[in-house]
Amino acid sequence: MEQKWPSHLVIVRHGESERNVAKGAAKRGTAVHSFGPGLRDMDTELTPRGHRQARAVGEHLTKQYRFDVLFSSPYLRAIATSEEIASKLTHKPPVVVEERMREIEFGVLAGC
Repeated sequence: MEQKWPSHLVIVRHGESERNVAKGAAKRGTAVHSFGPGLRDMDTELTPRGHRQARAVGEHLTKQYRFDVLFSSPYLRAIATSEEIASKLTHKPPVVVEERMREIEFGVLAGC
Protein backbone atom coordinates (compact mmCIF):
# COMPACT_ATOMS: atom_id res chain seq x y z
CA MET A 1 0.00 0.00 0.00
CA GLU A 2 1.35 3.42 -0.98
CA GLN A 3 1.88 5.85 1.88
CA LYS A 4 -0.41 8.89 1.64
CA TRP A 5 1.65 11.32 3.73
CA PRO A 6 5.35 12.12 3.63
CA SER A 7 7.69 10.45 6.09
CA HIS A 8 9.40 13.78 6.73
CA LEU A 9 8.24 17.37 6.48
CA VAL A 10 10.91 20.08 6.57
CA ILE A 11 9.86 23.73 6.55
CA VAL A 12 12.46 26.30 5.50
CA ARG A 13 12.00 30.05 5.32
CA HIS A 14 13.55 31.87 2.38
CA GLY A 15 17.15 33.10 2.51
CA GLU A 16 18.02 36.72 3.20
CA SER A 17 16.22 38.97 0.72
CA GLU A 18 16.90 42.48 -0.49
CA ARG A 19 13.79 43.60 1.39
CA ASN A 20 15.07 42.01 4.63
CA VAL A 21 18.25 44.10 4.33
CA ALA A 22 16.38 47.31 3.45
CA LYS A 23 13.87 46.80 6.26
CA GLY A 24 16.68 46.31 8.78
CA ALA A 25 18.40 49.48 7.60
CA ALA A 26 15.12 51.42 7.79
CA LYS A 27 14.56 50.23 11.38
CA ARG A 28 18.09 51.29 12.33
CA GLY A 29 17.62 54.63 10.56
CA THR A 30 20.79 54.18 8.51
CA ALA A 31 20.34 56.13 5.29
CA VAL A 32 17.13 54.39 4.25
CA HIS A 33 13.78 56.10 4.64
CA SER A 34 11.67 53.31 3.22
CA PHE A 35 12.06 49.65 2.43
CA GLY A 36 9.36 49.74 -0.25
CA PRO A 37 11.10 50.94 -3.47
CA GLY A 38 8.00 50.33 -5.60
CA LEU A 39 8.90 46.70 -6.17
CA ARG A 40 6.11 44.29 -5.37
CA ASP A 41 6.90 42.27 -2.24
CA MET A 42 6.53 39.03 -4.16
CA ASP A 43 9.22 40.18 -6.65
CA THR A 44 11.92 40.79 -4.04
CA GLU A 45 15.07 38.82 -4.82
CA LEU A 46 17.55 37.07 -2.59
CA THR A 47 20.81 38.78 -1.71
CA PRO A 48 24.07 36.98 -2.51
CA ARG A 49 24.11 35.98 1.16
CA GLY A 50 20.56 34.60 0.80
CA HIS A 51 21.68 32.43 -2.13
CA ARG A 52 24.61 31.12 -0.04
CA GLN A 53 22.28 30.41 2.89
CA ALA A 54 19.92 28.39 0.68
CA ARG A 55 22.75 26.34 -0.82
CA ALA A 56 24.07 25.62 2.69
CA VAL A 57 20.63 24.37 3.70
CA GLY A 58 20.57 22.07 0.66
CA GLU A 59 24.02 20.72 1.53
CA HIS A 60 22.86 20.00 5.07
CA LEU A 61 19.51 18.45 4.11
CA THR A 62 20.94 16.10 1.48
CA LYS A 63 22.93 14.38 4.25
CA GLN A 64 19.73 13.45 6.12
CA TYR A 65 16.80 13.26 3.72
CA ARG A 66 15.65 12.26 0.28
CA PHE A 67 12.79 14.49 -0.78
CA ASP A 68 10.08 13.54 -3.26
CA VAL A 69 9.09 17.16 -3.88
CA LEU A 70 9.89 20.70 -2.77
CA PHE A 71 6.97 23.09 -2.41
CA SER A 72 7.48 26.83 -2.70
CA SER A 73 5.32 29.89 -2.44
CA PRO A 74 5.08 31.93 -5.66
CA TYR A 75 7.30 34.66 -4.16
CA LEU A 76 10.51 35.10 -6.15
CA ARG A 77 12.72 34.82 -3.03
CA ALA A 78 11.02 31.55 -2.02
CA ILE A 79 11.35 30.03 -5.50
CA ALA A 80 15.03 31.03 -5.64
CA THR A 81 15.59 29.51 -2.19
CA SER A 82 13.91 26.26 -3.24
CA GLU A 83 15.93 26.07 -6.46
CA GLU A 84 19.20 26.70 -4.61
CA ILE A 85 18.33 24.00 -2.06
CA ALA A 86 17.40 21.57 -4.85
CA SER A 87 20.71 22.27 -6.61
CA LYS A 88 22.58 20.77 -3.66
CA LEU A 89 20.38 17.71 -3.12
CA THR A 90 21.77 14.40 -4.34
CA HIS A 91 18.31 13.33 -5.52
CA LYS A 92 16.76 16.16 -7.57
CA PRO A 93 13.07 16.52 -6.63
CA PRO A 94 10.80 18.84 -8.59
CA VAL A 95 10.07 22.31 -7.20
CA VAL A 96 6.31 22.87 -7.19
CA VAL A 97 5.01 26.41 -6.81
CA GLU A 98 2.03 26.34 -4.48
CA GLU A 99 -0.16 29.47 -4.25
CA ARG A 100 -1.52 28.45 -0.84
CA MET A 101 1.94 28.90 0.72
CA ARG A 102 2.11 32.67 0.34
CA GLU A 103 4.06 34.12 3.25
CA ILE A 104 1.61 36.84 4.24
CA GLU A 105 -1.26 34.37 4.60
CA PHE A 106 -0.20 32.36 7.62
CA GLY A 107 -3.55 30.61 8.13
CA VAL A 108 -3.35 28.09 10.95
CA LEU A 109 0.34 28.94 11.46
CA ALA A 110 -0.44 32.56 12.49
CA GLY A 111 1.38 33.42 15.68
CA CYS A 112 3.71 30.41 15.52
